[in-house]
Parts: sequence; structure tokens; C-alpha cells
Amino acid sequence: PSPPPPAPSAPLRHFRALGPNFYNLRAPLTVLGGLVSVGTHMSLVRLASGNFVALSAAELSAAAKEELDGLTDGGKRLEFVVATHPYHTLAFGAFHAAYPNATYVGTPRHVEKIPEIPWAGKVSEKAWLERWNPELELRIPDGTEFENAGDDHFSNVVAFHRESKTMAVDDTWMFMEDPALPAWLVLKPGVLRFHPRMALGGVGKSSVAVERFRAWVEGVIRDWDVENIACAHDGVAMGNGRNRLRKSLEDVKPTLDRMAKKYNYGSGI
Repeated sequence: PSPPPPAPSAPLRHFRALGPNFYNLRAPLTVLGGLVSVGTHMSLVRLASGNFVALSAAELSAAAKEELDGLTDGGKRLEFVVATHPYHTLAFGAFHAAYPNATYVGTPRHVEKIPEIPWAGKVSEKAWLERWNPELELRIPDGTEFENAGDDHFSNVVAFHRESKTMAVDDTWMFMEDPALPAWLVLKPGVLRFHPRMALGGVGKSSVAVERFRAWVEGVIRDWDVENIACAHDGVAMGNGRNRLRKSLEDVKPTLDRMAKKYNYGSGI
């Protein structure tokens, strides 16, 4: 394999190094007609080969693009771009125009909605989910709808980079470092929590789906030695990741129990 490129000569101001060979970029995103800032993100993972996998795509300022180019030798080492959330689509057209030589892997919704990108496949396919194991592991939450996302934003690909002990997630979990009005009324700063959509259709409406989701989260906690968690909305939980995940599951146990009881007769997802 070719050697990895040297570390950037200038300090990074936009792509934040969360650990060895893992970089996270925060990007602006507003909802409700621009009234509420929720933010979004993308991440870059440098593989042992020296090439990079981009997890999602985000709007790049000129300065952020300069940093990405510096990390990837002008994009030459950006080997793969992986769409991780069915509804995180807005930046992909411009990103592909800037980096057309990477291999793009989409969610089913990306493949359908952005046909001008020559997708190499769907990330939900087993071959792509396992493509970078064990260096970079990708999982989709059980008990949720990903293939036919409808209007639900809860499910997404969750990634774990083993070397940096960093997990990247879009909407399944949230971590608000400093929530703005009115988000701070319902979201405690500095607390990792599941997206509110979890109980509103994000997890399938059956006891089977609820228990599959609960078991999936327990598997993530068991299998991944997580330290850092990069969430799209709207920050990074640095350190103590596995305990944060465990606490997030404990916090929703009553909700999941109620859901399982309510949907006891459904077969669901």
C-alpha cells in the first residue's frame, strides 16, 4: 500500500481532528424557515492505505475546501464518499462536482433522488456495509426503516472508526453542545440523547421492532469501544462515549417499554 500523506503543515481550523486519522467538519443548517439552527456535519476517515472515506457530504466554504484538499492531496486520495442519511442530500451535487473522481455510495433515497451522480451501489448492501471492516464499521439500526425512509429522519448509517475510537452518527443520536432557542427548551446541553423521532415512528410500530432496536443499541455498546461521538445535530461528545451511549439507552427504557406494550400485537419492521 502507498504511504499515508504527511500531516497538514498548518493547523486545521474547520476539519477538527477527533482522534488519529478522523476529521469532523461542522456545517450550517437551519430549519423552520431559518428560525432554528440545528447544524450538520461530515467526516473524513484516513484508511491504512492512506486514502480517505468521506462519511456524508456538507457544504464547503473556501477555507474548508482548502483543508480537505490539503488532507487528500487535492482530492486524489478521496477514494470513497458514503451517503449516511437518506435526507442529508443537499450538499451532494456540489460535492460531486468538486470531487468527481471518488466512488460514491448512496442511500436508496440518494440513488433515487440524485441520479446524475454515478452511484457505485447502495450503502445498505452487505458488501458496502462490510467494505472497510474492521477498520471502519458501518451499521444501520435494526427495527427502523432505512430502505424506504418515507418522511422519517431517525434512521441512518452509524459508523465507528476503530483507531480513533470515534463514532459518527447523523440523526439517531443527538448531542447539543449549546442549543439555540427554542431547542434549549427541550434539549439539555451536553447530553447524548436519541432523536425525538424515535418514539414518533422512527422505531417501527411493533413490539418486535422495539426489541430489535433495543438489542441493536446494546450490541453497539458491547462491540464498539467508543470514546468520541460526532453527531450531525449539533456537536461532538468528546470522551466517555460508551458510558454516554449506555446512559442514553437507560434514559429511554421507560419509553421503549411503553412502546413495546402499546404495539404488542404488531409484527412491524
